[in-house]
Amino acid sequence: MDSELIMVHDTGALAGDVVLCFGNKNEETLRARATHASQILSKYDGALLVFSGDGRKRSDSRITATEASRMREIAISLGIPDSRILLEENSNTTEENVECFQKMLVQKMPAFKVTQIIAVSCPYHMDRVEILLQRAFPEVAVVRSPCQSNVVSPQELQNERMRVARLRLQ
Repeated sequence: MDSELIMVHDTGALAGDVVLCFGNKNEETLRARATHASQILSKYDGALLVFSGDGRKRSDSRITATEASRMREIAISLGIPDSRILLEENSNTTEENVECFQKMLVQKMPAFKVTQIIAVSCPYHMDRVEILLQRAFPEVAVVRSPCQSNVVSPQELQNERMRVARLRLQ
């Protein structure tokens, strides 16, 4: 984790930086991602933090809050001002996270020019995240910043590898 954080911090804060944190149905993983994203944001004065994910369709039926709103609460509890947080609460897949984030920027912040996206997810998920973000934002630097999380089954890991392989063929 330290080498990833150094890599992110050494790039310096640019106007238009966005820390984009992807949701997850697993609460431990969700907390790890939100905590990591908050730590990164605290190093950037002008950056925005976007939490992405609805996830209620994939989660326990007792969960009524979106993944994005639950991550927001974690960030606020860690001292991140609410004014620096944006929520994308309509997506249920990684592909939808990126699509909805892109639409949100166009609709809610048309004058905002993203210059760098610091993507926060788990290590096993970063290849797919990076491919999708680079396709959606070819003119923007995408920086990988994986959080520490070991909550992934061998089947999930295999499924992720297959998704990445299919994306690379497209």
